Amino acid sequence: MAKSVGCTGIVSTISKDDLDRWTDSVTNVLDSPRARRKFNEFLSSRSFDDAALTLQFWENCSKILSGVKQDETLKKNNHLDLNIISHTRLRSNFSALIDFAIENVNFDANELRVMRQALVSNNIPTIIKTIENAQTTSANLLLDEFQLFRDTLLKRVSTKCN
Repeated sequence: MAKSVGCTGIVSTISKDDLDRWTDSVTNVLDSPRARRKFNEFLSSRSFDDAALTLQFWENCSKILSGVKQDETLKKNNHLDLNIISHTRLRSNFSALIDFAIENVNFDANELRVMRQALVSNNIPTIIKTIENAQTTSANLLLDEFQLFRDTLLKRVSTKCN
């Protein structure tokens, strides 16, 4: 186990390896459940409500895409009857994701139009690709808050650990 950074506060429970990874890129933060939890705590503590909702959107995309991968695994194991069920579930989840985006995420009109068109197309590969693209866009929308999170982590390490 990596040695924890010897200081107090938010960084006291973060290993040096995690700190290095988390301060490197927003992708590293989003790919780690623990880092996302810390990032969400940071957003809440600063009342960055819009960013917290964008993070929730990113997590919703991740859940949907994980479900697709699980369904694909089952389908490969000869559970062919899941095909219609998984497509129906995917379309339903994607529709709810679009509704969430309209209400809570600062997407431009074109991004929302692309999402709606993918849903109407009923083309599963197109829907999956659109979810992946929307997830990437939501990560990009979090870049400013990530920089603040990163700076806060690094500042706390330098001021409380030196």
